[in-house]
Amino acid sequence: MKAAYPHIKKDVHGFYVITVPGGKEAYYTFGVTHGKVTQYGIALNKQDCFN
Repeated sequence: MKAAYPHIKKDVHGFYVITVPGGKEAYYTFGVTHGKVTQYGIALNKQDCFN
């Protein structure tokens, strides 16, 4: 994950987030447990509901 997205940042909830390359209107989220990606998501910046 960090090799693919070297500028990725951890948010206040512990997820790693980065803007979708070439698409400023969305972002990727990654959940990491014990050094392995265990969750992945994509969301719109203006999205207000997550399931």
